Amino acid sequence: RIMLGAIHEHVAQECSLKERTLILRSLPRSQLSDILGLPTRKGLGDCEWAGAIATLKAFDDVDMPSLKLRVLLRLKDEIFGEAAAAGVLDMNADEFLPVMTYVIIHAQLQHPYAATMLLREILTDDVVTGEAAYYLTTLEIALGHLLSMELPRDVVSSS
Repeated sequence: RIMLGAIHEHVAQECSLKERTLILRSLPRSQLSDILGLPTRKGLGDCEWAGAIATLKAFDDVDMPSLKLRVLLRLKDEIFGEAAAAGVLDMNADEFLPVMTYVIIHAQLQHPYAATMLLREILTDDVVTGEAAYYLTTLEIALGHLLSMELPRDVVSSS
């Protein structure tokens, strides 16, 4: 029963996440930027984050948990690389999280919530350390934000 309850919760969260990302992905870039609080410092406001989106799509292509963690670390490198190309060499966590959330919305992952929860369940603390732990936690926070954020009424009513 406990396992079935957890599966039911993951399915419900996954459905909600898919619906929300579909709604958010359909918005004009400027409105989505405002909702997420995407950074605009220097050239960050003009970044499309295409390389980061392509990198995160690989999260669905790998099965092994250690490879999923590597994808997250490559995603981090890609986001910081795209920021550097825009002239920002000192991107901080307050800027990184909205960008990661934007990337999640556009990567169209199959089961990001379930995959992230599974990673947390099966990987031990001695495997998930340092940067890997930080960026897995950042992914969890971004997914949680997407699940809990208030969508503007005009966005919800038009979908």
